Amino acid sequence: MTDTADTTRTAGIESERLGIDSVWDLVTGPTGRRLGESADPRDRIRLARYEQLAGFERRAHGRLADVLRTVDDPAVRAEARGQQLAGAAFEPGLETVDWAAHPWPDGADATALRTKLAISYALLMNDGVEPREGWRETPTEGDWNRQLARVREVYDGFLAYIEQADVAQVLSALDLVVLVPLLVLTHSMQEESLAAAGLVSRLAERSGIRGLQPYVDYVEGVSLTAAARVEEAAAPLERAAAGFSDAPNLGWWMTVRGTQYVLSVMTATTPPDDVERLERELLAGSWRDARRSLGHGVIASVALMLAGHGDLEAARRIALSEGDIDDLQVGSSNRCWLAEVIFAAALAEGETGECDRMLRIVEHMMPSPWQRATLHRMRTRRDGGPGDPSGGVPEIPGSIDSEILRTRWVSLAGAVEHGHRSSAYRALAALDEFAAQSRAAAFRVRAVQLFRPPRSATGATLSTRQLEVATLAAAGRTNREISHELFLGIRTVEGYVRSALAALGLSRREELATVELPVDVPPPAGEVVQLTLRQGQVAALVAAGATNAEIASALGISEKTVDKHMAVIKARTGVATRTALVTLFRTAIAPSRPSP
Repeated sequence: MTDTADTTRTAGIESERLGIDSVWDLVTGPTGRRLGESADPRDRIRLARYEQLAGFERRAHGRLADVLRTVDDPAVRAEARGQQLAGAAFEPGLETVDWAAHPWPDGADATALRTKLAISYALLMNDGVEPREGWRETPTEGDWNRQLARVREVYDGFLAYIEQADVAQVLSALDLVVLVPLLVLTHSMQEESLAAAGLVSRLAERSGIRGLQPYVDYVEGVSLTAAARVEEAAAPLERAAAGFSDAPNLGWWMTVRGTQYVLSVMTATTPPDDVERLERELLAGSWRDARRSLGHGVIASVALMLAGHGDLEAARRIALSEGDIDDLQVGSSNRCWLAEVIFAAALAEGETGECDRMLRIVEHMMPSPWQRATLHRMRTRRDGGPGDPSGGVPEIPGSIDSEILRTRWVSLAGAVEHGHRSSAYRALAALDEFAAQSRAAAFRVRAVQLFRPPRSATGATLSTRQLEVATLAAAGRTNREISHELFLGIRTVEGYVRSALAALGLSRREELATVELPVDVPPPAGEVVQLTLRQGQVAALVAAGATNAEIASALGISEKTVDKHMAVIKARTGVATRTALVTLFRTAIAPSRPSP
């Protein structure tokens, strides 16, 4: 039998198994044993490829080293070495490679593409890691442009390769099917990532390789997340978590859950209910024996989640739980954000030396969009903060939508934290506009909650009637509606509202919507209300507690124009009061169309 015929036959057997089994089931089952015992080194290389994808990096690396020791065929050796490099790019503990000096291969076959991908990924993973001999030169714009050119070559080569690939060729590039979309995403190539995710999904369906599905779902979910399409990302991420949940090595499962936890913080949604399992795996799981970059990515996600909650010291402890920041196998963007978290915690404690060290790390990273935005934020905070925090952070061309949202979010949070009320309203208007255009509704609601963090009514003493009136008022009912519902006079209702506000330590009726009262009266049900971008901004500012004068100042319009927008908003939402609009803000979603 010829080599081509033998390869086709073997690929048929493996694709049939992957049509039924997961990648890790294939690795640990009869097919994996057959490949491992085969005299054909190409069978053992394919097994190593599956092992890497399943999270068994060390086992795969040893298997490939054995092939290299015993085989002289140049093509087989090149394939084995390329596969080894792919493992070492994500797990530097396997071997030391001088990635900057490594030759860039010619060709566009799977082996050449894999080596190019390994070099590109490794350079990104090492970005910001201080060399043993110390920092020498600061990376330039040219360094970043060369990195982007490398990634573009990998992406274009992958598209050309996979377009007409048969089953055998798909199996030869199975790891690339997962890793290339993630590679382009980590370089802010948002549209390419979404396109690659769609291609991979169609490829999995066309080839019938069921074992790819959890990876396909993860690629789709994380690509949608980067595009700030968080509602669309929820379903594929949950499918991916379910698909990875029974894997022997839970690194991929942890990665998915980490992404979901960060989203739950930023969108004020309920996190997955297995947080304890994630914590157990993070502390004592087997992920350290495999691709540590997956676990380290989760550490970054948890640190960012804690920072999002305002617990900077806990975020720093998590970020440094595996040693120093240089010990973390994370991509450039995560390293930037972790350095910023550690910097912020150190700044709060007056640790100027640590602040300077984190700044040096970010300064010596390639000037990517996230590096430039992060560096600006850090320098601004170190120098005492701008007079107008909402205008202090530039948006860098080339940023993915999630980084633009993050930049606007940091501006908003900083203004709220420092009590710059007018700046905070301007920052809210800017974030709300972009979130509306991105249809990131959950971010809009969460942003408003920065101004109105939920407060507990525990400790406050309300009479039964005060509680009834306060609960209805918090749900947006007018005094007249409450009087009709409770058979009370309007002035009596007004008195109960005043006394309830005093008992709860509040000064404005709208603030009742932020208190966790013992009784919950749901707002009237209805479909999502369609508002223009400007009307959406006005509604968000009202929900944040801004007066008409403050709204006019934040948006650069007249109070008379604000009044007109308010009249339209009330007509379209069917509410009569500002308090009701606060309660119903979750339904006031602006579509992406020009403001009037």
